[in-house]
Amino acid sequence: MRTTLDIAQGFYVSDALPISAQRCVNFYPSLPQTSTITDANLFSTAGISKLISGDFNSVCRGAHVFAGVAYLVISNDLIRLNRVVVSSVASFTTSVIGTIPGSQRVFMSDNGLQMCIVAAPDTETTGKSFIYTLSSAAFAEITDSDFDGPASSVVFSDGYFIFHKSDGKKFFSSNLNNGLAYDALDFNVAEADPDQIRGLGVLNSQLYVFGSETIQIFRNVGRVPSPFVPVVGSTIDIGVVAPQTIVKFGGGLAFVGAGVNESPAVWLIAGGSQKRKISTIAIENELSKLQIDTIADQVFSWTYAESGAYWLGISVPGTCFVYDLINQRWHERQSIDKSSLTRYRCSHLISAYGLIIAGDTQTGNIGALDEDVFTEYGVLTPRKVISRPFDNLGNAVNVASLEVVVESGVGLANDITIESGTTETGKIIEVEGGADPKIVLSFSDDGGRIFEGFIPRSMGKIGEYNVRPTWSRLGVFNRQRVLQFTVSSPNKATIIKVEADIG
Repeated sequence: MRTTLDIAQGFYVSDALPISAQRCVNFYPSLPQTSTITDANLFSTAGISKLISGDFNSVCRGAHVFAGVAYLVISNDLIRLNRVVVSSVASFTTSVIGTIPGSQRVFMSDNGLQMCIVAAPDTETTGKSFIYTLSSAAFAEITDSDFDGPASSVVFSDGYFIFHKSDGKKFFSSNLNNGLAYDALDFNVAEADPDQIRGLGVLNSQLYVFGSETIQIFRNVGRVPSPFVPVVGSTIDIGVVAPQTIVKFGGGLAFVGAGVNESPAVWLIAGGSQKRKISTIAIENELSKLQIDTIADQVFSWTYAESGAYWLGISVPGTCFVYDLINQRWHERQSIDKSSLTRYRCSHLISAYGLIIAGDTQTGNIGALDEDVFTEYGVLTPRKVISRPFDNLGNAVNVASLEVVVESGVGLANDITIESGTTETGKIIEVEGGADPKIVLSFSDDGGRIFEGFIPRSMGKIGEYNVRPTWSRLGVFNRQRVLQFTVSSPNKATIIKVEADIG
């Protein structure tokens, strides 16, 4: 009997692995919006092309698009990314605008005339905030005596830069359309609950003040002083756990948060005080394994839209969980760092110049996501999918053959040399491949803990469109066998479906 195996559910790893060990790393599930030969398939995630080579001792701390131009904070430099087009060919250069102290991620916002950068207090600095004025190209620290810093974040709403004070007790705003001028009375507190202010967000011209246990909504009524007043009855009974995850997404605000005595989850506020949880129990289990301080300091988010998909990335130590708003499924993205797989190397993603510009967590590189590139700055992107247990009502089953239906014929004209990591001494490890890409089958009979087998099959050299990766005479499958398929070559990889002949 021919049967189709479900391999496109995305990430769902249970605390009890025999229940589910499903992973989808550097593949993403796609559900066709019309009738096709499959109800769900897997596409390979986009690679990263290099625009600017950066120092290996630098990382991206912030990124923002201001007046159509990309600005990034890399190490201690505020950098403008310049695009130059000659004979229809684009190239990129950088200009250093100013110095941003510290080592932690920064918050950036603009009012159309000025861009504000907040470097929150950390172990290296007491925290400073800066303004870059577009018309004069002037860069300056905010030194107004009425600026109630140090601040921990900044957003913009209705002509005002709004900051929350690093001690978490209040938030305050700039003068109208002037991020260099302040009034000592332009401050407010979120009094609906005595929790500390941890972050800010803006949605539909309303200000969301994120506390550690609640969220309170404010609106601008144009009063003097302090133009923002609370919206009556607007308090939301969850707080933010990871302030660096507050991002606009899907017409709402997404973040990692929790209510009193609750474990962290990924939430989406769709407007007003309406909220819904978008994380699965499996994602929440992974978050709950982290220390609260780790979530607060090391978990961050990014978003982007491309090819009809809307992505939210929740980057945690070791991996990055990515949510697809359209298909409502999660997958993982990981990158090679030295010789190990770790969190996806993109620190920030912004849209500028018709590209998705990427900041980097490993180096000072500036790149762009590219769906026609299948490495990250020339470094291998390993891809794998782990199925749910191959269960036959608790009975062993004989499998005559197994076929992975792929988009075949995707080989390159010739093998190319790519990096696959570095040794402990820093020597780059290089491999060659791409002309005859392989997909590798392995299996586990212990719930996905240890895999064995590792049998490769060709996905077709260039133009070999009828290649069918098939494994024959696989024998008897254990009642809890888990299958794993991996692709480790610089090629497009599309898994359409997996079929088995069982008896």
